[in-house]
Amino acid sequence: MKQRCIALLPPATLAICPAIIGVPVFIFLMFASGCLNAQPLLRTAPAAMALASSLPSGQPVGATIRWTAIAGSPQSLQYQFSVASPSKPFFVVRDFWSSNTFTWTTLNEGIYQVKVVAQAIDGSTQTVTKSFSVISRITGNQAVVTPTQNPLVALYSAPPCSTGSIFVQFSLNGSSWQKTNSLTCDGVHSANFYVAGMLGVRTYNLRHVVSDGAQTATSPVTQFTTGTPAQVFPSFTLLDPPDLQTSLSQQVILYSMIDVLNVNPNIPMATDLFGRVIWYYDGLAWLQQYFGLEGLTLATRPLQGGGLLMI
Repeated sequence: MKQRCIALLPPATLAICPAIIGVPVFIFLMFASGCLNAQPLLRTAPAAMALASSLPSGQPVGATIRWTAIAGSPQSLQYQFSVASPSKPFFVVRDFWSSNTFTWTTLNEGIYQVKVVAQAIDGSTQTVTKSFSVISRITGNQAVVTPTQNPLVALYSAPPCSTGSIFVQFSLNGSSWQKTNSLTCDGVHSANFYVAGMLGVRTYNLRHVVSDGAQTATSPVTQFTTGTPAQVFPSFTLLDPPDLQTSLSQQVILYSMIDVLNVNPNIPMATDLFGRVIWYYDGLAWLQQYFGLEGLTLATRPLQGGGLLMI
């Protein structure tokens, strides 16, 4: 079979990962051109198809679910995945592409609809939809802190709050507190936050704050110990270390690097003002694990509220 150079230009893929200051990051991924062994495309309608999840329905918020479309001739089809949150229309999370898998995580509880459309080369399609329930991690009236796949990031789940807004604070020494984004209280659902911006192998104090503008209520402290990143990071040399004249209004430095001689460090990361890593996104491992592809991940622009656009 001939090898053909083709442009891998699937539509943007939407993924979610922790941000550098504790809120989800919405990442648009597009892959560069490359060479693949071309496979013959069958001009037949899709065979009977099923949609399977890696975990059964009823998983807690923050769980990562891998969806797989199972068809008779997967090499001849293109797959589009969509998700509908409770009382909302379907939203395309990955447009038509040859991969029959999709990885999904949500921080909001409820019953979701996950849909896959398989399209053959002749334009014929087949659609399968499956319901999936996501439940709260809260079982009482206390917050729950859960480790994530990133050892520098915690998932903080707070009980429902009736009015106002809620956010999370975290501190290493209990005196200087940093905060996440705020969420609106609805009195029904738990409030869930990715908390990032922490050093590795440290024990932090975490708490949530509810404010309605007139009154503020602060929860008891819950402790969380970060882990050791498996990723090897570039070394940093501070030519002008922070001192008493340094402004502390911006305490995070975001990096997006390209080292053409060494691919491994080419991941977005963040450090504090002393050059210590407090967040990273392992894009290479993500591409390899879920798509079998090698490539680079670059941060292009931070967004208001803690988001980050990446390619």
